Parts: sequence; structure tokens; C-alpha cells
Amino acid sequence: MENKKKIAVFFGERSFEHDISILTGLQAFRAIDTTKYEPFPVYVDLDGKWWTGEKLLDSSTYPLTKEKQKTVTPVEFKIGGERAHILPLKKGLFGRAKPIYFDFAFLAFHGGYGEDGLFQGLMETAGIPYSGCRPLAATVFMDKIATKRVCKAIGVPVLDDVLIKRPEGKDFFDVEKLAKDVKFKFPVIVKPCSLGSSIGVSKANNKEELYAAILKVFALDSLAMVEPFVPNLEEYNVSVCNAFGETRFSAIERPIKNNDAVLSFEDKYKAGGKNGKAGKMGGTKTCGCKGGNSGRISAGMLAMTRALNPKELSKKQAENIKAWAAAIFNELRACGNARIDFLCDTKTGQMWLGEVNPIPGSLSYFLWEAAEPKVGFTKLVNALIEEGFRQEEKYSDFLKTISDNRIFK
Repeated sequence: MENKKKIAVFFGERSFEHDISILTGLQAFRAIDTTKYEPFPVYVDLDGKWWTGEKLLDSSTYPLTKEKQKTVTPVEFKIGGERAHILPLKKGLFGRAKPIYFDFAFLAFHGGYGEDGLFQGLMETAGIPYSGCRPLAATVFMDKIATKRVCKAIGVPVLDDVLIKRPEGKDFFDVEKLAKDVKFKFPVIVKPCSLGSSIGVSKANNKEELYAAILKVFALDSLAMVEPFVPNLEEYNVSVCNAFGETRFSAIERPIKNNDAVLSFEDKYKAGGKNGKAGKMGGTKTCGCKGGNSGRISAGMLAMTRALNPKELSKKQAENIKAWAAAIFNELRACGNARIDFLCDTKTGQMWLGEVNPIPGSLSYFLWEAAEPKVGFTKLVNALIEEGFRQEEKYSDFLKTISDNRIFK
């Protein structure tokens, strides 16, 4: 019998969305088909240290205190030799640590240093197949400004904006002077340029609130983006994926907010409802991990209340959402399973791009389970793994011709 491919599931990282990544990592790990693959967890803590071990699959292990660190194994990443691998820093029985080789990196990161193309670049350098977007798409999608510029170029509607850069090397900012170009009618929305999960997003109803919102962003990011507020606001999200051999779409969701502003971090991750319950995964042998409800990790985006395939959307609006999502995804030759969010003025029906999430919370599997045709979580994860292997094989084929372009022979 052929040996199973070893899948390293990466999560954590030095990110504001660190804890959300843990939830997604544990969910993805559970969904992996163990009849085909042999997964193991690799957790990257807030200090950038790497860990592995079965205890990382128990949600009660987090936060990983010094005491809990004794129950897992610190590792470091090694490039060079025949295969890249991780190496335990704890010595083995005979004084030498045994390398842990893996065939594929499944990325469950959110935010900086993982979702934004940096970790993808590391995997490219090491020659390790991995899931999700390649570096270009990941980097652009995690930058709201770059994404909007691409969308505008291809005809996807976007809101006007004013960018405000954090002055370098200064502890005091003349915020009023920095915000002088903001001419939008109040209220306005202020966002960090490169953070996800609605972290740092504020609604400002007057100049004083605008200045406070800009300072809030500057504590998190070096670039603030101010946009006009969309009245009668609802948000509609859809995931798009090419891993099945064609462009496929999940169900469309309308997240239910607690107020009339943009969807907040609390709405996404700290509010619950019966519509946010996790669906069952069955039919295929998958990995077990402790925590959540009866072994389910049911937090994260699953905790949200949402309407799936909302009936108030017209056929034309639903078609536009999918067409624009596909255009954005395919323009950057993206891979994986991105969730693309749109803003809508429900009175006029007008829509604009909200943002793109190259690695969405919980991999948006709850949207795929409500898709037509339905895609189960294990099927989704398998497709993302197979797509990652295909991407690496394609690149390896190109490398075979490198000898034709050598100067030193």
C-alpha cells in the first residue's frame, strides 16, 4: 500500500487574528480525510516560535503558557538537503532529534505573516506544495487599497476613499492636518489597510470621532483608509474556488449585525445564534480533536448569526455578486478558497466591494455546505490539497527547462 502523504496543518502566527487562526486550524485538521492523508499540527505562537504535538489539537491548550509548553514539542524549519522539514529542538533518546518530513503545508493562517503572502513565499522557496493563494494574490488581497485598485481596473464597483499615512518616527500626530483631504459627508468609515476580521474598523459621525478612529488605526497599521458610509447597509459574502476544475461558488450569506455600521469583530466571533451552528461532517474518516461541542470546534465564524441565500437578493444582484467575485479571483490567478465580501445599500440596490479574504475564517465551509451542489468540509479540504499539489507540479515542470538558460555550465 502506498504511503499516505503527510500534511502539516499550520495555524497561529504573529497576527491580530491569531486566535481565529487557531480555530480554523483545528477545524481544518478535523476535516482532513485520513484514508488519504496523515496530518499533524504545526502551531506558530505570537513570538514566532513553532510547535508540534498532539496536545495542540485540544482547544484547552490555548493560550500556550510556559507550563503547557512542556506538553508539546518546539521545532524549527529546515531548508536544504533532499527535503525541507521541521526539526524538534528536544533531543531524542540517543541525543539526536529525528527530522519530521512533510509533503504538504495546509495553511490556516489569518492576517499578517501567514495570510498575506509571506508564508506562501517561504513555502515556494522551500519547494513545498501548499494550499491557497500564491504569493501575488495573497499579498494583493490582504491590502485593501491594492485590491480596490485592481477591482476598479476590471470594472468591479468600489467606494471612493482617502488614504492617510501614519507619519514615521513621530509620537505626536496633527490628526486634523492629516485628515484635511477627507471631504465625505459624515458619517464615514475608517479602516486599517491591511487587517482583517473588522479589526480596527470604526464608524465616525463627526470630526472628533474621525480623528479618534484614525489614531485607533495608527495603533494597528501604518495606513488608514476613510470611505463614505453606506446607508441602509447590508453585507453579502460569497466564497469562490477553482479547485474543482471550474469556478465554483458557495452559498451567499448575509451576516446579521448588531447595529447599522459595518460588521464588527464582535459580530463575527463573539455573537452566536442557531444559524451559526456547525454542520455535521460524515461519510469519510476524519481526524478527531478535543474542544468545542462534542468534539466540534464551534467558535469562530460559525458563531455568527447569518441568513444563507437571502431571499431579498434579486436574481440580478446574486448574479453580479458571483460575476464580480469570479472576476476578482481570476484576475489575480488566485488559488484556494477566497471569501469576497460586498456592501449593499438596500434602498437603492447599489453594491460595492467590501474586501477579499484569501483564507476565510473556518475556510467558509458552512457556506459550501449550503451551496448548490453541496460541498462537504472534507471534500473542500481534499480539493484544496489536490489543487496545491497540482500547482507545485506545474511549477516543477517549468523548472525542468532551466538547463536551457544556464550561463555557467
